[in-house]
Amino acid sequence: MKKFLIFLFTLITFLIIISAYLHLVHSTIASYFITATLLLFITFDILCLAWIYRSKSMNKSEKWMYGIAVVLVGWIGGLLYLVRRKNNILN
Repeated sequence: MKKFLIFLFTLITFLIIISAYLHLVHSTIASYFITATLLLFITFDILCLAWIYRSKSMNKSEKWMYGIAVVLVGWIGGLLYLVRRKNNILN
């Protein structure tokens, strides 16, 4: 699941760049890219939160900390969780 979340993170980042460019040049398909990016971002958040709260290796305060980071800081919080927790997830 970690590889899938990293792939999803990379795809979201790529789509953000493309949709911003298309929006700047006033393309008619920019709204589709923005919608797809938003839906993928919501999926990424839900999967990260599910992964965090299913973890048995973290205490309750750590789960709350990462959960709040993912919700409030968005994809940066998810990336920090993926990078920081490395092998301790779901142990």
